[in-house]
Amino acid sequence: MCNGKCQKMEKQGIKNQKKKGGLTFQCEVCNKTFSHKSSLKRREKKCLFNSGMEKFNSGKFVDAIEVLSKFLELSPIYFWAYIVRGDAKCKTKHYIEALDDYNKAIEVCKFRELIPIAYTLCGDTEIELEDYYNAIDDYNKAIELNPHFIEGYDCCIAAYELINDYDSARKIQERKTIAEQEFEKMLLCLDNNKSENENNK
Repeated sequence: MCNGKCQKMEKQGIKNQKKKGGLTFQCEVCNKTFSHKSSLKRREKKCLFNSGMEKFNSGKFVDAIEVLSKFLELSPIYFWAYIVRGDAKCKTKHYIEALDDYNKAIEVCKFRELIPIAYTLCGDTEIELEDYYNAIDDYNKAIELNPHFIEGYDCCIAAYELINDYDSARKIQERKTIAEQEFEKMLLCLDNNKSENENNK
């Protein structure tokens, strides 16, 4: 019959076994083992995203969509996962689903400076759908958020030209020219400040 001392020894043995790595968790993507579930979850998310990127970059767009969907189940607020999955859906001509991903990226984005990228991708996708007016609307949103986002101006000009609205295209071109001049002034100012700081050392 087991006494209290024996039970204590048994519990201590289980603790020691856990400390020695007797209880481990394995990542289904890279097959590495971890002693803590939290470490495993972090590893799985990293592996899934990297795997999705690799598949996208190698042209395996359907596989990339599948892997990134698994990643987003674990991490549903990651901006770049929606962007890349949206790009993969565009590559497979699933434009409506791609728009859903780009809009979701806008919704979850915590960094204002990244949102113009998503709006521009929305516009590009709407161009593919020949939805030119919504494309123009999204390009203008990108420009409003970042007045120095030159790609947004270029896309907006091209979209206006597609509907033969050359007057609006000219106005956007004028705004683009001003934005480029302002950006050059900003860069010059930064260079001057850098030179002054170096001279003061």
